[in-house]
Amino acid sequence: MKKYDLLLFDLDNTLIDFETDQKLALKYAIEKIGYEYTDNILEQYKKINDIVWKKLENGEIKTVSSLYEERCKMLFKLYNINETSNKFNNLLDKGFQKSGTLFLGVENVIKKLNRRYKLGIITNGPKSQQTIRLKNAKVLQYFSYVFVSEEIGYNKPNIKFFEHVFEKIIEKDKRRILVIGDSLTSDIKGGVNANLDTCWYNAEYKENITTIRPNYEINKLEELICMLD
Repeated sequence: MKKYDLLLFDLDNTLIDFETDQKLALKYAIEKIGYEYTDNILEQYKKINDIVWKKLENGEIKTVSSLYEERCKMLFKLYNINETSNKFNNLLDKGFQKSGTLFLGVENVIKKLNRRYKLGIITNGPKSQQTIRLKNAKVLQYFSYVFVSEEIGYNKPNIKFFEHVFEKIIEKDKRRILVIGDSLTSDIKGGVNANLDTCWYNAEYKENITTIRPNYEINKLEELICMLD
């Protein structure tokens, strides 16, 4: 095992339970605009969200604001919702700012790793949400760096996202930096594009049917401690 100085973590579905936070935020927004929240709306919203974020990763959608606009357009058409996308997205943002559901055991892992390594966050999403959710989860103090795509202007896996990261960090030896994340197409592909070692956090034991090859694979975050030892 190589020696690393800096561990760069994805946030959603790696450290923080995005599924739980997304449900809380959507329920808040739907009810605030006067509609009844249902699990069916959540399922359709999740499908739409997956579609538009993949488009963003692939460059078919250029900005997060355009993503929000298209996401609302698709959802509103499906449920005949009469509301502006601007108001709805502001409400979603407020809902997410109330969240920050840490996966069980994550804080303990982060505390242990923080004693031996410098830690950073690399996440796609809005700046207004991500930092606050880390703070709500009570783990922000363990991270020396927090990089959010909206603030940078580029999303993972775009190499320009990682070029910005390299400009800001003091650890310049790429051989001593490890990227950890749940998404092959965002986190791992981005790390590979940037010539960094990568660790795929595969909590759902998915088969890797892509051509993307991480250096390591774990199924539980706790395994990272043993792996690095």
